[in-house]
Amino acid sequence: MSEYEATGRNLVATLAERNWRSHLSPFFDRVKISELSTADFTEYRIHRLREGAAQATVNRERQHVIAAYKIGYRSQPPKVERMPYIRLTKEDNARKTFISDAQRDSLLAEASKVGLWARVLLEMAVSWDGAAENSCA
Repeated sequence: MSEYEATGRNLVATLAERNWRSHLSPFFDRVKISELSTADFTEYRIHRLREGAAQATVNRERQHVIAAYKIGYRSQPPKVERMPYIRLTKEDNARKTFISDAQRDSLLAEASKVGLWARVLLEMAVSWDGAAENSCA
């Protein structure tokens, strides 16, 4: 965690620590880090998916482990001799929208009370994703 904090990534450090305490540590504490294998990380993925975690969530948790391995491997002297291959899986649960149509309409109504500039700025923000997506068609 201190590597994240040293680079000013305190939010990432907080998330990594929470993921470690809540999910990773209970599963992996039974084995020395030098004895972990690709199969262990595959088993972890299956375990977390059965618990109901989203594929993206499991990937983020496993990315924290990959980062820890890299930090240990690159340190002088190295704290780990090898890194098991940890395959991240395809994510298909990305958000399509961040706010509902009703929320958008409410925000636009409030922005109109502030001024035309606020309404235009908000309109551009909420429609940007669709415009960018359609321009590539």
